[in-house]
Amino acid sequence: MANIDDVLRQIIREELAALQFTKRDAPEEDQLLTASEAAKLLHVSERWLYKHASTLPYAVRLSETVVRFSRNKIQAEIQRKLKMQT
Repeated sequence: MANIDDVLRQIIREELAALQFTKRDAPEEDQLLTASEAAKLLHVSERWLYKHASTLPYAVRLSETVVRFSRNKIQAEIQRKLKMQT
């Protein structure tokens, strides 16, 4: 028969493993970036982003004059393009 310490250790291990699994698979909270922040991430100019905003899948138009860019969608697009190159 296992002693109480062994049982507690096993329960703690299982709980920690469940937390790590959940955290690893949970999508990261998205952040809307300014044109300046997105341009740095993409290595393009702000002007280029504004010019192409209507065709970019990661552009989020908040009003007629305000555009933000989804960090998660930018990163997904970068990963997609990198996979296409291999």
